[in-house]
Amino acid sequence: MADLLDSVVEPDGAADHQMFGICDKRAFVERDLAAPVPGRGWLGVGRSAVLIGVVMDFLGLHVGVERWNSEPPEPQDPEVTNTARLHFPTGSLTYDAIAAGPRPDFFTVPPGTYKVRISGWGRADIWDKWCEINDDLDGDEAEEATEALRGHERYLFQLWPSTPER
Repeated sequence: MADLLDSVVEPDGAADHQMFGICDKRAFVERDLAAPVPGRGWLGVGRSAVLIGVVMDFLGLHVGVERWNSEPPEPQDPEVTNTARLHFPTGSLTYDAIAAGPRPDFFTVPPGTYKVRISGWGRADIWDKWCEINDDLDGDEAEEATEALRGHERYLFQLWPSTPER
């Protein structure tokens, strides 16, 4: 049975240029460790980093990271999910908000290779809800309704040990 060893939640995560990511701090200086831009997709995976293509980048994202001792239970009903193998040579993970700036030491794991399951919710309807607010409301009402969407788009990173690829 899998045990949760550590976790962190960022209830108001930033994204810029409709992206954010999680990476080992070494991925900032060694390009071969970095993740590709997701383009029209939702996920770009590198050797030591992932970039998530978000729907809305100014509403604040709810982002969770969990470290498990073995493969954890799958989260309930994600809209998108993917599992990748990542190598974290330093174990110091950075929350990368692109032009909004990095947040070093966001989460720490023992250095090594991990399976990382990335799951997302709230993507399908956030754009429609935001457009509806801006079409139907003015001024303070629109600002309050937009603020209510903060954290609607959510992501969870579940990490557990893996053997390195050969």
